[in-house]
Amino acid sequence: MLDTHPRTAARAARTAVRPTGEERTFAADELIVSRTDPRGVITYANDVFLRVGAYSLDEVIGQPHDLIRHPTCRARSSRCCGRP
Repeated sequence: MLDTHPRTAARAARTAVRPTGEERTFAADELIVSRTDPRGVITYANDVFLRVGAYSLDEVIGQPHDLIRHPTCRARSSRCCGRP
């Protein structure tokens, strides 16, 4: 879904990944899907992505994809997934 709503303060405030220490699982037949624009800004996220990430759609649309990157994961390793 393309975001057509103005940015909110709550959305802008959630910029850092905060690990919970809780494992979140998903079924073998479920896929985590997100789509970004050329700048790496999230334009779509499916329900599995949102559930596993514990985000609402409003919290992720318009945010940089590294929103979901664990702080100890290097940016380079997350770029290899789905990008040439």
